[in-house]
Amino acid sequence: MSRLRAWSLVLTWAIVLAACGQGGGESEAHAQFRNEIDRLCVEATQQGGPLELNDPARATIAFTARQAQLVRTRALTPPPGDIWDEAELEGFLSWLGNAVVRLEIIASAHQRGDRGSVDTMMAELRTATYETHEAARALGLKECRKA
Repeated sequence: MSRLRAWSLVLTWAIVLAACGQGGGESEAHAQFRNEIDRLCVEATQQGGPLELNDPARATIAFTARQAQLVRTRALTPPPGDIWDEAELEGFLSWLGNAVVRLEIIASAHQRGDRGSVDTMMAELRTATYETHEAARALGLKECRKA
């Protein structure tokens, strides 16, 4: 293959990829959407502590903060033509929702003095926290993967 033909093939693919949004990077709207999700993670951490709970007595505070985070994150509208995979975003929200449910159960069990349920849910919360952080990492979220 001649050099000219090889370069024209490379140039053609570069144009195709750029037209598909693969070569141009992230749009400003996409970056703002990602930053808003990260901001909500930071806010929830400031209000309720880290998602992985070490003290069941703080479960009610953590539940309230993370429930608000989940509701507010679900209310966000991804920008049109968003390059995120909807399944990845839904996976993040699903795992966060799973963690919120575990926090609610821990808070209730702690108030009842049900240590067995607290211990079981704390273990499940660790799994949900890990999966939430992994989903955040897949989406490129910086704050949510450590919150």
